[in-house]
Amino acid sequence: DALKGVRIGIGVTAIVFAVAFIALTLANEERGFRFWAKMVLGGVAAICGGFMIFSPQGAFSYLTFVAGIYLMIDGSFKLQTAILSKRYRSAVWWIMLVLAAASISFGTVLVRVRFDFAEELAKVSKIIGIALIVLGAGTVAALVILRKTCENEE
Repeated sequence: DALKGVRIGIGVTAIVFAVAFIALTLANEERGFRFWAKMVLGGVAAICGGFMIFSPQGAFSYLTFVAGIYLMIDGSFKLQTAILSKRYRSAVWWIMLVLAAASISFGTVLVRVRFDFAEELAKVSKIIGIALIVLGAGTVAALVILRKTCENEE
């Protein structure tokens, strides 16, 4: 039920964004290439919002894929933080390395493994929940490590 609410919330948000974006674009007097590019972007956002609301199976696959991509990208930035922490001789650089590797691993699982919507919804929800906890822990660790690194530089 919670995933259904998230799916509908994302769809409604995308549609509201699309309508506001199109209205603001039409308010401008410019009618060149940028105008048409913005109109197409608004239309695509509206279509994606409708897709999220009215296609639960497709939206489930899309959400897991996007969550996986986000985890891999964030994990790669955390990996860069771990490497910089090692370079500046931080004693806890390995914590950042472990959290980055876990984030990238969870993202890879969400992108590469195709889950069945009806049967594996609880499993995917648990994977995404654990991955978001790891993501949050990595963000907190990055802030602490970067603050300590900046203090050592001064």
